[in-house]
Amino acid sequence: MSEMITAIYQHERHRWDNAVLLDCKLTTPEGAEQPVNTKGRSLSNALHDLGGITVKTSAEPDEMREHLTYKFFGKWTVHEKYGRQFVAQAFVLAQPHGKSGVLRYLDIVPGIGIASARKLWDAFDSQAVRILREQPDIAKGVLGNRFSMEKAEEAAKFLNQQKRLEDISIDMMDLLGGRGFPRDTAKMLIADYGEAAPAFVERNPYLLRSYPGCGFLGVDKMYLELGGKHDALKRQTLCTCFALDRDRDGHTWHPPEAITAAIQERVSGTNIRPVDAVRLGVRSNLLATRRDTDGRLWVADAQKAKNEHDIAEWCKNRLDPTIEHSSRYTWPSIRDLDVSSHQSEQLQEALRLSVGILDGSPGTGKTYVAAKLIGRLVAMYGEGIVACAAPTGKAAVRLAEVLAEHKVPVGATTIHRLLRVQQLTREDGWGFKYNRSDPLPWKFIFLDEISMMDADLMAAVMRACGHGTHLLMIGDPQQLPPIGHGAPLRDMLDAGIPCGKLREIRRNTGTVVRCCAAIREEQPWGTDGQLAPDRGQNLKLLRATNAEGATQQIIQSLAGIRQAKVADPVWDCQIIVAVNKGSMLSRKLLNRRLQQELNPQQGRKTGSPFRDNDKVICLKNSFVPIDPDAPLTHNRDAVEEKVFVANGEQGRVINAELYRTFVTLESPLRQVIVPRGVESGAGEDGLDTGCDFDLAYAISCHRSQGSEFPIVFVVLDEYPGARMVCSREWLYTAISRTQTAGFLVGKKETADSMCQRQAIRKRKTFLTELIVNSTPPFLT
Repeated sequence: MSEMITAIYQHERHRWDNAVLLDCKLTTPEGAEQPVNTKGRSLSNALHDLGGITVKTSAEPDEMREHLTYKFFGKWTVHEKYGRQFVAQAFVLAQPHGKSGVLRYLDIVPGIGIASARKLWDAFDSQAVRILREQPDIAKGVLGNRFSMEKAEEAAKFLNQQKRLEDISIDMMDLLGGRGFPRDTAKMLIADYGEAAPAFVERNPYLLRSYPGCGFLGVDKMYLELGGKHDALKRQTLCTCFALDRDRDGHTWHPPEAITAAIQERVSGTNIRPVDAVRLGVRSNLLATRRDTDGRLWVADAQKAKNEHDIAEWCKNRLDPTIEHSSRYTWPSIRDLDVSSHQSEQLQEALRLSVGILDGSPGTGKTYVAAKLIGRLVAMYGEGIVACAAPTGKAAVRLAEVLAEHKVPVGATTIHRLLRVQQLTREDGWGFKYNRSDPLPWKFIFLDEISMMDADLMAAVMRACGHGTHLLMIGDPQQLPPIGHGAPLRDMLDAGIPCGKLREIRRNTGTVVRCCAAIREEQPWGTDGQLAPDRGQNLKLLRATNAEGATQQIIQSLAGIRQAKVADPVWDCQIIVAVNKGSMLSRKLLNRRLQQELNPQQGRKTGSPFRDNDKVICLKNSFVPIDPDAPLTHNRDAVEEKVFVANGEQGRVINAELYRTFVTLESPLRQVIVPRGVESGAGEDGLDTGCDFDLAYAISCHRSQGSEFPIVFVVLDEYPGARMVCSREWLYTAISRTQTAGFLVGKKETADSMCQRQAIRKRKTFLTELIVNSTPPFLT
């Protein structure tokens, strides 16, 4: 549990964004310095015994004032550089006792300057604050006629608020201290609920779930420790919500037996009530239910179900011939467009309505055809009428490069930037500037790599498409399904959204493209005996019979690439793996080996898991602080000195420090500071990094989507967990990331077994049925 100390803040020693290291002086209850004998003691111990300490906490630049007394809530730790220090989760301004502290404290009270503070001290000594707070009329008598009764009452009100805040903060830290919640949680609760905050939280700890960083497991543990009933119905409902949110198989809808299992996992005893728990979830707008055509019940997170429903309604609206969609903007004639007859025929099919899909495997010219169409639109209507976007920065860059190559004066951006991402103030989620009430201004929108888009992001785009907007989605349904829930591309194709299917290979007739086509059509395929990219021989098997052999094949190949100077083994090569952990070929273990091989330590030890010039990747959509000393930072997306960094963006470490890492990102160019909470351990999927960034020498296949790399190593992992992950779509996606040369590392038999498993069809959704049939959104 948390401890509480009282100390005088003297000055700020270091700052990392909002994390600060403070020099403070401990006080006794009476406010006197603690006398000690320093003879024969080390300097750090002597300073500590004299009351001098360091406090690490989180505070805005102007939130604290020097020489005022604060109560800090946290725990003592020993830091390798700064020695013994107090790590505070929260702090509150405390009433001082000594003369200098009382004078400074009164100086911040409205209407009380330093001269008035001295008069109050002279009259009431250490009781000056209490007298002004409790008996403002007596304080007025001391300060004279210039200090009106109105001013005295205002000062008393301020001091009473400060006293209540101190008492409430102590109560809140008694409740929250030592439970791992973020430092600002107590402050936000008090701002929202005032004096009632401790009572509200004690009565219903699950209230914390709506605050950033307060996950279900920590909140649930607190609920039980405070004496909550382990089999309470609301707990069973929230266990259900947690299980649905934790699902990593991409289902939108779940069967009743999954709900029962989720409750049984956390609720012991016989009083398991899954039906009642779901009903309570539906009444509370946490869950939604639906029956399939066989009458079987399915359950979903309410927001996910709503997003699926919104996609369906938008698509049905565009497909309904009875609804008028007339606009002065229409798809142009594609007669004489510089494309092949097959491409022209399929593009015409995709443009039958205001919404369409252009589907094709690598080499069929999807982006080329789109570029030609966009060029014609620009010629007809001008540049400002078209927007192009993709799920990732690298995919957006590739799209922009193709447009520039064909002299089309339209750029490309990420979908999040197209929608203008905004961080929500409470829940861990994202809102967008453009939405149903404030639609996107463009009349023609092109989305590339839509196989990566989950139902939530697809719903956000469609809600933001106003009347008369034309939407062409470009993608490959044979690639991996999205990381998030749903399979919008699969379902829209099944529902009959107009689709042009490009099947003719138009470029790069090398082995990579031929293999992708064969895998897509479930045909046999093989690799090249020797690499000769200029002759189309660009996919080779590096045979390895075990994990160590595969690791050595990769290391030796990278060393050969470096020695031959044919490419940069760090920035031109990418290793793609199946799993994040567990396997000897996991992302975490391979990154450790590859960091040592490709970026060995140069003598400077910082205590950070990162090194200067490391290749790193963002593992979670985040707002990250801008480096104020980097003039080239593109901060169009800045929100209060922070910029949005998307899950999967890669960057270069330019300076690794213990508590922060400086990283340069591209597309657009940004230099950011990644704070590291060393005490918090690993970030999400992190390599004990204490943040949401990790090494990127090896990455998962999902995070490679939307990107291409000159040289790709695809690890064919036989670890049981990897076999559960890898499928035909996984292998197809991994191989198709290759630009120049690709290597399969492992056994060809392992790759063949992957092709026997199809993942995309396993996701349970109702999107197709909702588009095709006129059914209500939710059935109970």
